Amino acid sequence: GHLAPPKRMLRERLYQEHFVCIADRQHPALRDRKLDLARYVALPHALFTPSDDGSARGVVDASLARLGQRRRVACTFAHIVALPHAVQGTDLVATLARRAALRLAGPGLTLRPLPPEVDPGPFDIDMVCSRRAPGDAALAWLQQVVRDAAARLAD
Repeated sequence: GHLAPPKRMLRERLYQEHFVCIADRQHPALRDRKLDLARYVALPHALFTPSDDGSARGVVDASLARLGQRRRVACTFAHIVALPHAVQGTDLVATLARRAALRLAGPGLTLRPLPPEVDPGPFDIDMVCSRRAPGDAALAWLQQVVRDAAARLAD
């Protein structure tokens, strides 16, 4: 899980999310086939890495490591919006949050559940704000803007 915020911060859960895998709708290795663990690790992956600090790739890779497995990362991107463009028309797959996938993936892509052994399960998308200035009208307005945007993302 994530680190607990400092005591001076308030955490508010906006919604729950989970990971999915995106692939080209005509992907030759996936047509009429389930995305099982062996196929998931064998396929080349496009990976979203928001920082280039060489840190661990995250919970999906941690799940794979516990199974003694590793995914084959063919390319990395600093911007999540690049993933669907990299995947469409290629043999690449990518793993990303479901709501991001729904908004970014065009009709040429398909969303697949992760293999159950790899799926870390649902996770919270939180808003973390300072406890200071509880009467701060600008902060209250901004928090409501974020809540409203998150509500529009919910199914």
